[in-house]
Amino acid sequence: MKNERYRFPRRGQEHEIYLIDSLDWVNVVPLTADGEVILVKQYRFGTKGFSLEIPGGMLDQGTTLARAASRELPEETGFGEG
Repeated sequence: MKNERYRFPRRGQEHEIYLIDSLDWVNVVPLTADGEVILVKQYRFGTKGFSLEIPGGMLDQGTTLARAASRELPEETGFGEG
C-alpha cells in the first residue's frame, strides 16, 4: 500500500490518501425486472462496520471481465444461478 498527500480542488483541504495495488477488479450493477438495484451487505475492516455495495470481486488470472462478473453475481447475491 502506498500513501501520498492530495489537495481536494473544491475546498483546498489536503489529506493523506492511500493507494491499494491489487489485481484487476470487476463490479456488477444488477437490476431487477422492476429496475431496482441489487446490493450486498459487506463487512469492511477499515470502517469496522457493514456497508451496502454493488457485487464485485477480483479477476483470477486469465479470466475475462464478463466471466468474472458472471461468477461474482450469483456468488454474492444468489441471482443469476441456474
